[in-house]
Order: sequence, then C-alpha cells, then structure tokens
Amino acid sequence: MAKRNINMYPVEEELLNRAIESPQGIKIRFKDLTKDFSKWGIQTRHRLNQCREADRQRNQAIYPEGDPRWGKSPFDALMISISAADRAIVITHRLADLEDLEIEEIK
Repeated sequence: MAKRNINMYPVEEELLNRAIESPQGIKIRFKDLTKDFSKWGIQTRHRLNQCREADRQRNQAIYPEGDPRWGKSPFDALMISISAADRAIVITHRLADLEDLEIEEIK
C-alpha cells in the first residue's frame, strides 16, 4: 500500500466531510459542462478513494493498535459512484447493518 498524506487531499477531504454530515449524501458536478465528464469523474472518484486511504493511514499513526479507530476512516461508511446520467459524482451512505437488508438464499 502506498503511503499517502492526507494534506495532499484538502478538497477531497472537505467533500467527504460534507457527505458524512449530509443525511442523504451529496452530488458533485463540474460547473463547466463542456469539460470531459468521463475523465473528470474517474479522476475525482480516484482522488476521493485515495483521500479515504490517507485518512486510514493517518488514523493508524494517531491511534494505538487495538483502538477501533486504528486503520479505519469515518469515510469508509461512504459509497462513491459516478452517475453519467447526472454528470455527477454521487457520495452516499452505505447501509448501516444487516437489519436494513432483506436477504434471501438462492435455490
């Protein structure tokens, strides 16, 4: 795993923090609709995931092993996807636990 510095991702960290604070998550769109959305969307999602990884590494350095926050990030609770139809990056909350799911065995 590459060593990442959270200070290299200030915009991404702010976006992920806003998504955590929003009950439904957030959508991010580029104001200039003439930009190549596909390239921007992939690069932005990649940087958001790198920021999440950097936050895990920061927490691994801050908290002792055995602490529930060690190597974890609050951003792990988020799902980052690209919506080509909306020309947006969508950051939503993952389901909290199994009680939110209907699970059926395949027969």
